[in-house]
Amino acid sequence: RLLREIVARNDQPLLHLIGDGATETTLDVMEAMDTPEVWRARRPRFEHGDGLAPDLLARAVRLGVVVVQSPVHFILPDDHPTAVLLRDRHLAPFSDLLDAGVPLAIGSDGPRNPWLNMMFAGQLDARPDQVLTREQTLRAYTQGSAFAEFTETEQGRLQPGHLPDLALLSQTP
Repeated sequence: RLLREIVARNDQPLLHLIGDGATETTLDVMEAMDTPEVWRARRPRFEHGDGLAPDLLARAVRLGVVVVQSPVHFILPDDHPTAVLLRDRHLAPFSDLLDAGVPLAIGSDGPRNPWLNMMFAGQLDARPDQVLTREQTLRAYTQGSAFAEFTETEQGRLQPGHLPDLALLSQTP
């Protein structure tokens, strides 16, 4: 029902999804409702798309899903239920998304200090194979976030014609 309302309003779906069951159900409904081409044009956003198990990645790519992730959500004790799920179900919070072709943005409801999220994206104890490089993290924060909100022709890059967003730093992050 929610997706039908979003489609009827011609809005971009912004879905707060946690877990592989909710993610699989949402992909099932999307596939039943419309064609992949229609969904790709809408760029459905999965906020916290941490439920993308390996068997769901190809479907997410086909439907044009954009994941908006918050790295702070993965700084967890080793025995935390989310950390256990990440390991046991091989959920893909970061690098597997990029490898599969899922657009990744960093933002969402994390700390106001972007440097913390950037640091956390490079140190995932529960899934060390999922860490991002500094370059991947910066791209997710800038180009990925602009793509997620349909503003990639206006922002997300330091180039002529784009809105300026510049920070001068005293050291290399």
